[in-house]
Amino acid sequence: MEVREKYIQYLKKQALKGLWEVNGETKEHISMVCQQGKIVSSGADHQTVLYARAGEKATGYAVSQCIEEEPEVLLKQAMQNAEVLQMEAGPEGAEIKPGNEALISDEPKQSLSGSEQIKAMVQQMEAQIPSRKKSVALCETIHTQWVVNQIGLNRQFSRRRAELSIEADGKEYLTSAPSIEKLDIAGILAEIEENKKIQRQPVVCEAGTYRAVLSSDVVANMWITAWQMFSGREYAAGSSALQGRLSQKIASEKVTIQDLPALPESGYVFPFDCEGSTGTAVDLVKDGWFCGLMHNLETAQKLQTASTGNAGRTIGLVKGSDIVVTPKNFVMQPGEASMEMLLSQMGDGLYVYSAWDQFHAVNTASGDFSFPCNAVLVQGGEQQGTAYGMTMNGNIRDLLQHVEMVGNRLCYLPLLMHQTYQVAAPALLISELSVSGNQALSHTEE
Repeated sequence: MEVREKYIQYLKKQALKGLWEVNGETKEHISMVCQQGKIVSSGADHQTVLYARAGEKATGYAVSQCIEEEPEVLLKQAMQNAEVLQMEAGPEGAEIKPGNEALISDEPKQSLSGSEQIKAMVQQMEAQIPSRKKSVALCETIHTQWVVNQIGLNRQFSRRRAELSIEADGKEYLTSAPSIEKLDIAGILAEIEENKKIQRQPVVCEAGTYRAVLSSDVVANMWITAWQMFSGREYAAGSSALQGRLSQKIASEKVTIQDLPALPESGYVFPFDCEGSTGTAVDLVKDGWFCGLMHNLETAQKLQTASTGNAGRTIGLVKGSDIVVTPKNFVMQPGEASMEMLLSQMGDGLYVYSAWDQFHAVNTASGDFSFPCNAVLVQGGEQQGTAYGMTMNGNIRDLLQHVEMVGNRLCYLPLLMHQTYQVAAPALLISELSVSGNQALSHTEE
């Protein structure tokens, strides 16, 4: 019997009170890495993880990768964990409210492309990269998710996604799409050519405040962690840098931020979350006004609103069983300015094209950030060289207020390792950016 059906039948036969829910996630993938025209590594994997929660007052969780295990074993473990949590919480507890009860019909079963097809594609892509030091990694994934519970919730979806990672001359370029054929290799080639125009001669840059252009991947790196300021969980707990600012103007009128259930061009599509709640479009910031938060069932109940389909189980680099709030597709909407327009409008200043340490550089409770970065120093309309080993500092709330122009191209950045959500962001022209400056003239590797 198919795993999901086994749990459906078990839940139907039991007289269960509270919430008894099982969420299954299956990922099938095949990947290959090509260097110098040769396949240097390849792999294939098929993994299913089952998450259960159960309880009448407090919710207990359990997780298993044993699909042959009987349903009662996993659910009993979740119930035992709930009893422990209930004793810790006291006799009152919190009322358990199951999610959507709609039935969603199954989508057709998908299958991975053949290894020979993927091999031919990755070799073809590698041959197009105009660099001596290059590596191309191609991965195709089929992600299936389902949720069932004891009151009739029964939802499933399956999606295919192809992801391409290219390393050329020390820089990594990423893109994804619903299929290998739709990958934007031309866009990456254009980025590689643009990156070659950067003046690499090391220069000293004094500490201070500059006009600056932040590249789209620098902005995306910022949001891969900073999205947590818009989490209903953090807001309800009083640990968001935007606490108390809902319905207030927090940014330049150039800034619009949304969380979307689908970015079809990238292959990241979330019809519903791990609680079965429908994924909805959420306006977080519109024309500079803070107008919304992302919610799962728990945070929606606390703040007396509806779930936005943002229940997830992955924060940062740690994968756990407890349900939290995560984005679907967190998008800072693009504007109309090309990179040439942004740099021309900047005049003298810094073009920050590289920043890193995104999981440690932002304090989402205060909004403060401190990113190690490299930037091109521009004076008199000319590149003077690259300032290596600097740090850009400030507060995200101030940064958003200083946005003058927004670029017209998005950088798509998935959460590394787990790829359970995605951030997309454009380049920005900032009127004020504080940097620590640098002293050494030696080239620091990016």
